[in-house]
Amino acid sequence: MIHIPITYQQNKHLDNLIEQTKQLAQKWQFQFLSYEQIENAAPPFYMQLTDEHLQLVEINGKTKPLFIDFNAGNYRHRRLFGGGKNQLISKAVGLNKGFTPHVLDATAGLGRDAFVLASLGCEVTMLERTNILASLLENALTQAEKSNEIKDIKKRLHLI
Repeated sequence: MIHIPITYQQNKHLDNLIEQTKQLAQKWQFQFLSYEQIENAAPPFYMQLTDEHLQLVEINGKTKPLFIDFNAGNYRHRRLFGGGKNQLISKAVGLNKGFTPHVLDATAGLGRDAFVLASLGCEVTMLERTNILASLLENALTQAEKSNEIKDIKKRLHLI
């Protein structure tokens, strides 16, 4: 388990974000710090809850925050234009053979392969051992429930 602090983004919904952040800290064993405490502690990375998503942030801001959004970016592009069942990952699990397997993704990571397979009809169980990635995946699944475009795909994704 990687130990990392978590905080919230300051905005107009501050009370709600603080409570949600505390709940995430307890669930994922993150160290809860207020926005001010994060600035004073200056860890190299920290988790941050915003109105849109949960993200991993580098304190010096040299890299963009890392978050997972199944309805945007590469996930959306691959779902719409990725080649369907002709993709290597779909061939690897046998989708081109006329059956739709239940897939165990034992190294879920950012959920890219799992999302592609679920978008092609597979039931996918994602295993992720790190609390950072698992929390980002769980947040992405929660956000996917709100999207009419991908909520049916989300129903085929299960996180452990």
